[in-house]
Amino acid sequence: MGNNNLISSKKTYYISIAILAGMFFIFGFVSWVNAILIPYFRISCELTHFESYFVAFAFYIAYFVMAIPSGVLLKKVGFKRGIMYGFMLTALGAFLFVPAALARQFEIFLAGLFSIGTGLAILQTAANPYVTIIGPIDSAAKRISIMGICNKFAGIVSPLIFAALILNVTDKELFATIESGTLDIVTKNAMLDELIQRVIVPYAVLGVILLLTGIGIRYSILPEINTDEENSTEDTGSHHHTRKSIFDFPYLILGAVAIFLHVGTQVIAIDTIINYANSMGMDLLEAKTFPSYTLACTMIGYLLGILLIPKYVSQKNALIGCTIIGLLLSFGVVFADFNVTLFGHQANASIFFLTEDDRLWVMDARGLSNHGNGFLGFAVGTMETQAFLRRQGRQPFIPNRADEILKVLNIKENRSHYAVRCQVRHPDTHVTRFTYLLIKGNPDEDMLLRELERRKTWENALEPAGNWNLLYILLGGLALAACVTMCVLSHPAVAVMSGELYFPCMGASLAAFCVFLYFIIRQRRGE
Repeated sequence: MGNNNLISSKKTYYISIAILAGMFFIFGFVSWVNAILIPYFRISCELTHFESYFVAFAFYIAYFVMAIPSGVLLKKVGFKRGIMYGFMLTALGAFLFVPAALARQFEIFLAGLFSIGTGLAILQTAANPYVTIIGPIDSAAKRISIMGICNKFAGIVSPLIFAALILNVTDKELFATIESGTLDIVTKNAMLDELIQRVIVPYAVLGVILLLTGIGIRYSILPEINTDEENSTEDTGSHHHTRKSIFDFPYLILGAVAIFLHVGTQVIAIDTIINYANSMGMDLLEAKTFPSYTLACTMIGYLLGILLIPKYVSQKNALIGCTIIGLLLSFGVVFADFNVTLFGHQANASIFFLTEDDRLWVMDARGLSNHGNGFLGFAVGTMETQAFLRRQGRQPFIPNRADEILKVLNIKENRSHYAVRCQVRHPDTHVTRFTYLLIKGNPDEDMLLRELERRKTWENALEPAGNWNLLYILLGGLALAACVTMCVLSHPAVAVMSGELYFPCMGASLAAFCVFLYFIIRQRRGE
């Protein structure tokens, strides 16, 4: 009898963990698609950068406004029924995207996003206590890390899936035409209407899924919890009942500050990265993958949390260490002065060279001098650059460090410069993509822009690259199958392999699935 109860309890535990993991996946899927929505609405609703960030504001202000009411609601109706109501509100927000798209009204979109945020506020208010209460408190950090992996994995795939559903390969020309200012108002509105209405089907389907999920969880075996009893038990054992004010719990205040900073930095990094890439000359079609890269890095942190906490490092020491590393990296972003190349992209201030045989070359202007970042270094570097340009005027030559432009991929105009993204051949014959900055005010600016525009239509002289996506899909599928097999065999319920391999294999499975899905989408889109 006792054994049967134990098995039943363990079964309920694992099913509950799976339900919570699915909920956190949905949280991430709905939340992190904002990284695509912000630049997408900016184009389709003709918004400024400032206005486009009301997407994030309307979404996250709901958490601030509805956090306390969510707690009151859950206490009154119960956690399982509250979860159902949360999913219903989230579904309502998704359904509001349909009339918003038909009318192309950004305000209705914001109302829908606020409703989604309100629903998620209720859901997360319910889900977070479940994660800590449903199992031993010592392993709470591990369960939180598992939920974080599910959340961030959803954030990795959601921008890719959303982009695959609403963006086409030919949209680069469509965006350029819309932003060119050459269209009449009727034609432009028709194109914008067609663009924004692409969100109708994805969000209608998402609303139905959310609604059904909420009803399913309401009648699932997920146990009902009573946080008042849990808190009463903890207070009795730790003398918390003698504390009357929130300020009597300093760790709670510090935790709130930590969460505030954590969410703030995360949202800024993910929701602004596409617009940042746009400012460097990359269009939405290419920058759509950048939020996924960012979230993949956060998922690595969660995997490390699962592996290291509390077996090798305590929760307290992990928090202190991560805080210090975060501060160092933040200062590095602000004060470091070096070039970073990522996925073939880099930005610099550039000097262009046009030869008599109609070949166009370019080099980094900062490579002409290396005298530090101070005032003196700047002055010396400026004089050396001017001397170089005077020598060029007397006797033109191509510097050894110059790169040859094979094809211009995109030109984006900014307030002070043009961001020119090119396919170039380096002096070592290595071919890559690079983003160069053409500063406005150059006497030869118009001629150079004509030359760059002319090279946008060129077929570059390189041999066409082979399509490696099929190979990557095959390798990703094999890796996924292997990791899933090991995950199943190491599960405590199967116990064929050591249970210590379960969580590492689960993390590897998620990573393999991400890679697998990424290359399938690329293959599907013909990239």
